[in-house]
Amino acid sequence: MSLKKDYKDVIARVNSLRRIDPTGDLNKRVKRVAVILTGSRSGSSLMKTVVSKSNDVAYLSGEEEPFFILTGNGFPWSSDSDGFDTVKNKQKLLDNLFNDLGINDKVFNVSKTVQDWRNRILLQFPDIDSDTIDYLLPKYVSKFYTEETDYTEASQKLLFALFKEKAGLYDICHGSYDFMLQRFKIEEPPFVIPPQRRRFTEADIEDKVLVFKTPQDCYRIGIFEELFPNADIKYIHLTRGFAQTINGLIDGWLSDTGFFAHDVSIVNEELNIQGYSDVKPYGKKWWKFDLPPNWKDYKDAPLYEVCLNQWRSAHTHILNSGKQVLHIQFEDFLKDPDKTVKKMTDYLGINEIKLGKIPVVMATEKPEQFRWLKRSALINELAQRSDVKELMSALSYKMEPELWV
Repeated sequence: MSLKKDYKDVIARVNSLRRIDPTGDLNKRVKRVAVILTGSRSGSSLMKTVVSKSNDVAYLSGEEEPFFILTGNGFPWSSDSDGFDTVKNKQKLLDNLFNDLGINDKVFNVSKTVQDWRNRILLQFPDIDSDTIDYLLPKYVSKFYTEETDYTEASQKLLFALFKEKAGLYDICHGSYDFMLQRFKIEEPPFVIPPQRRRFTEADIEDKVLVFKTPQDCYRIGIFEELFPNADIKYIHLTRGFAQTINGLIDGWLSDTGFFAHDVSIVNEELNIQGYSDVKPYGKKWWKFDLPPNWKDYKDAPLYEVCLNQWRSAHTHILNSGKQVLHIQFEDFLKDPDKTVKKMTDYLGINEIKLGKIPVVMATEKPEQFRWLKRSALINELAQRSDVKELMSALSYKMEPELWV
């Protein structure tokens, strides 16, 4: 039996076990949608977390990427990369999206929390046994979650009780776990927890903005018009300079617990990426982060070239899409979070967001400025290249290292 056939069987099992309600033509009545277009390691997880603080938006627990996999869209099903033009199994995809969409709510609901966790865990551990989700999960939710307990703390206790060392695959848990012990993936680690929210309802169509974000969307711009044909769709182009992005991508590629995106051995390919495939036990088969249409041209390249191509490909596709966008530089957010977020909320037509403490989201290290300096020799060499200078200029960046925060 082929590896691809085994993967397909695993996905079919997950689809059969997830509890998803049909949503009919709800998508045709959606009025407002916001899509954050960006490349990997550009701060999009943090920006989505910030926007999701608003009660004016409905958002997914994580990214929409697992739902594309569940419905046969993209690699390795309908495309040999993360790019595709037409959505397959559209209604099934929409049902998955609407069932995961939610709006912030402080009211705790035991049955909803059990179902949210059940549907999420099946994406994260697709080979999980039924006893765990049918018997242990409800038991631990009732034990750890109460009206008085902190939601994040209760989630940590639940994860350690259910998964022990595997909890190291979650962003909110401390520890490590060998992801290679898992044969297949649907959701890309670090895993997320389902936030405390209420379910999206038909009434929310009138006054909520549906927010979507996954870096892979840069290769399939236009599908949201297909999914929500009557909505006003606004795009935010989130950028980050090449130095910070390349450094973050290299860190992620070398992380042992996160960002495993695609097993290319499923399509009988093998990676020979210098500085990755020769130093990591999983380096010949696991591609990390987004999979550009030209990825095969880089499967035998040095790691820094792979990362540079991911940065370049993502933003070039966005610039060439012809979409009207609000351009936001992540560096501006770091310098003045309140001003940058107000620019976004004004554009989306939602109320101002009170930021408070800015969370650490999907990070390999504690965020700090000028982290790229640890690879300064490489970055300074790349800075001399014409393709880097041209795209930096197109993204309104200056080639002055002191500005690369």
